[in-house]
Amino acid sequence: MQGIIRPRRGSYFRMKPATPPTKPAPHPSADRASTAAPNAVLVIAVTAMLLAGMTAGWYGPMAGGDAALLQIPTLVPVALLVVAARRHWIDTAGFLCAVAFLGLHTLASYYGYCNVPYDDWLEALGGTRTAALLESDRNHYDRLMHFTYGLLLVLPVRQSAAKLLGVRGVAATWIAVEFLLATSALYEVGEWLLAVVMAPEVADRYNGQQGDIWDAQKDMALAAAGAISAAALTFALRSIERFRNGNNVGQDKRQ
Repeated sequence: MQGIIRPRRGSYFRMKPATPPTKPAPHPSADRASTAAPNAVLVIAVTAMLLAGMTAGWYGPMAGGDAALLQIPTLVPVALLVVAARRHWIDTAGFLCAVAFLGLHTLASYYGYCNVPYDDWLEALGGTRTAALLESDRNHYDRLMHFTYGLLLVLPVRQSAAKLLGVRGVAATWIAVEFLLATSALYEVGEWLLAVVMAPEVADRYNGQQGDIWDAQKDMALAAAGAISAAALTFALRSIERFRNGNNVGQDKRQ
């Protein structure tokens, strides 16, 4: 047909293939849980060790109903930890932090929070006792547990928030701290409810109050102190990382 111009082969009328959009490079401070997930062998081995420790608790000084109160609820965080590791919500560092806390809790479940003989161990190793240093006969292992609850769990909770909620940086850390403070308070409320329905001697062994009427408030304060300390450490490490990355970029430009 006349009046129709057909493009010649090789002319500029040829359609060029569209180039796929490139993804922006992740920020150096972004969470990298998906690239450093815990090894499957590590997850299986650690889970087996925790379950073995929980089983031993049924035959330790806390055998019986007291052991059930401490051991059975622990199955929930162990299961959550395995899920978080296998779905890459947390990396190896976050996994090991959570394992360290659960290991300390499993030890307390064996002896009882008020009866962990850490002073005997310290005396055998270094010839000193915290009771003499603190001028108190109170067993402070439960206080250590509440502090480490905040200190050790900020990282795995932060990484899980980044994966599940899509938040980063300060927002993820803030969510982790608030989550740990809220769950710490809920735990104290749960202890109070158990104390209402249980026999007084059983409640005292479980709660570890040891005659301190401000025990719940001190426990929550220690959890908050641990979480804030971990958040501050996270902020400091991220700041150092960004500073180093900035210096490396500047050196590359000068070269």
